[in-house]
Amino acid sequence: MQEQHWQKVTLSFPRPRLTDPTAVLQAGLERLWQQQPLAAGATVAIPVGSRGIAVLPTLLKQILDFLRQRQVTPYLIAAMGSHGGSTAEGQLRVLAELGISADTMGCPVYPGVVTRETDRLKNGTPIFTLELPLPTNAILLINRVKPHTSFTGPWESGLVKMLALGMGGPAGAAALHAGGPQSLSQRLGEAARLLLTRLPIWGGIAILENAYQELADLVALTPAEILAEEPQLLARVKGWQPRLPWSEIDLLMVEEIGKCFSGTGMDTHVINRLGIPGLPAPAPSPLIKLILVLDLAPASQGNAYGIGLADLTTRQLVNKIDWTATYANALTTGFLERAKLPLVAADEKEALHWASRILGHRPRLTVRIKNTLQLDTVWLWEETD
Repeated sequence: MQEQHWQKVTLSFPRPRLTDPTAVLQAGLERLWQQQPLAAGATVAIPVGSRGIAVLPTLLKQILDFLRQRQVTPYLIAAMGSHGGSTAEGQLRVLAELGISADTMGCPVYPGVVTRETDRLKNGTPIFTLELPLPTNAILLINRVKPHTSFTGPWESGLVKMLALGMGGPAGAAALHAGGPQSLSQRLGEAARLLLTRLPIWGGIAILENAYQELADLVALTPAEILAEEPQLLARVKGWQPRLPWSEIDLLMVEEIGKCFSGTGMDTHVINRLGIPGLPAPAPSPLIKLILVLDLAPASQGNAYGIGLADLTTRQLVNKIDWTATYANALTTGFLERAKLPLVAADEKEALHWASRILGHRPRLTVRIKNTLQLDTVWLWEETD
């Protein structure tokens, strides 16, 4: 492939943007405070997940300042299921990579590994909750609302998932995933409904992003509003999601995968592959014949969950895999296909040669992207007869 044949293409997606997030967040926190003022000296736990939400450190600092100004003592706790290799050290390392540590936040940051059984679903599935390190008067949820990469339903990624699954720690994540993806959204909703009666949830801050990872909205929800309002927020976000506009692609080249981009390393809605036996692709198109993944992002901490969605990869990526973290993720979700290795080429050149052999011809349309989170600029290679 000759460099001059690559074409740079700019894709456009809906781009709602929040012009004054500080004011919006302040108003939302004031609303929660008016609904339920906390006594001076109260302790507030803020569970924090493992996703690379660009604005999260800034939002957390404002929330911490708001609470401290009212003589309330906040702290952060990792709430990321099996991510971080299900270890305390791994969780704190993931948060530090996201800019969240005791030094940057000015408050304690605790791992979230030890859990206790809090309740059970109607079908007997246990619901676990993190053992909070301090006596806690209130819990403030914060998470990004977006489509999930493994299941669909009223509640996908968001506050409900943070409460039911993230705060369940490794044990809780495994228990809720055990029933398979088909009814996972409903199980999350049922678990959250029970936990809202068992835990001192003070409220939630829902983060809405556009396709450019920019802040589109911030919505503060009271405990009574979370289950009812989140599906409407999810519907809004789904209308902004990035897509590859081609109906058929011979070869998709992904420069980096990682948990920092998607829970499955690559967004299944973008690559249109689910990697769950028995379940169809998320949409009729694009039909992508081959996927080549070149590297693993450093921020993924060696977790290559999702590599099984590719057909080809490189030795460079494989050498960076932390199999303990990757397998912990797969064993928790039960989606084992996503942790299996594709064909491993020595380098990009060999992988491209193999792609041509598999297709029986040079790829007629090759699309190259940085990762599945950044799709505003892509590169095309179109073969001419």
